[in-house]
This record gives sequence, C-alpha cells and structure tokens, in this order.
Amino acid sequence: EDILYKLGDRNLDQLKYQLALGLKPTSDLRMDLGFQAIDQTYERLDEAVETTWATQRGYLIANWTVMPRLTVLASASLGQDKYELTDGPVSTGTIGPLMYDGKTLRYAPGVVFSATDKLTLEAIYEGIDFEDKADRDDDSYKLQSDHSRVLLRAGYDVGENARVTAGYRRQEFDENRWDDYILDIYSLSVSGTF
Repeated sequence: EDILYKLGDRNLDQLKYQLALGLKPTSDLRMDLGFQAIDQTYERLDEAVETTWATQRGYLIANWTVMPRLTVLASASLGQDKYELTDGPVSTGTIGPLMYDGKTLRYAPGVVFSATDKLTLEAIYEGIDFEDKADRDDDSYKLQSDHSRVLLRAGYDVGENARVTAGYRRQEFDENRWDDYILDIYSLSVSGTF
C-alpha cells in the first residue's frame, strides 16, 4: 500500500581509531593531544545505495583547575571531512544534501565555577567552521559555513539529593550562500536521586 513504508535491510560498517598522548605539564593542567580517523559505509540493500563518510582530524583537549572551585575547559580539532553517495555528483562546493569534501575546524572553550557548595555556574562556547572549495580555485564555488553554540547553565542543590537547573542555549548557523538561522532555547529542570 502507498501509505506503508518498508524499511529494507541495511549494513553499517565503521572503522574508527584514535591515538592520543596524555600530558600533565603541571599538577592542575591535563592535556590530551591526539589524532582520530573514521571510515564509515552505510548501505541500503533494498535500493543498492551506499553512502560513505571519512574524516581525519587532529585534536587537543585541556582541563585546567585554576583554583579548587574554578575549572577552565578547552578543546580544538582540525580535519578533513568527506561524504559521498553512490553515483552522486562531484562536490561542487554548494554542500548539497548528498556530497561534501571540506576542511572543518572545531573549538570549544568553557568554564565551570562552583560559586558555593550548592551553586554551580557553567559557560561553554562551541564553534565549527567548515569550508568546501570543491577542488576549485574560483571563490564562487567555495562554501563557508559556521556554527556557533553557547550554553549558559546554573544548577542549585535544593536538597541532599535534588537539584534545580536553569539553562540557556543559543545556536547560530551562518553560511555564505543561503541557509542561516538562530535558535534560542530556555530550560528549567529538576533532577534527583530517590
């Protein structure tokens, strides 16, 4: 029937590896320096369609305990991402829904502050810059897209096993072609152990 959807058989193969060197230059600073690679193939057997995703990136992660109540966090990675579809078009730099091949820079600084024994404040920023030149030198084929995400959160212990958390998230997407958006999310939650 036309209204029924049949989910055919699928295969997902993924090879993922990561090498990292853990460093502790001082007693209050921990760093991980590493390399990650992912090679993934997703195949729909009913339609004979295959998509592949491959990425290689170097990264750095750091945690610095500035003082007993203040921790500074930072992470950054730089790598190449490639996504292809069987019989799909060559990447044109327009980052269409099927193909892309570009450089990705990710960075995320943040801070966690325990203002009192019951109150914790967090602020984290994440930026993702993507560029797909489509293997061409002409700037008209170049795609540049940026994501930025901000998280502000405050948690307060209202009891021995209960916490109230208020949060604000802002997500922005900016592209040099067409698709831009801003999303603001406010949240209030109660959590506990029973």
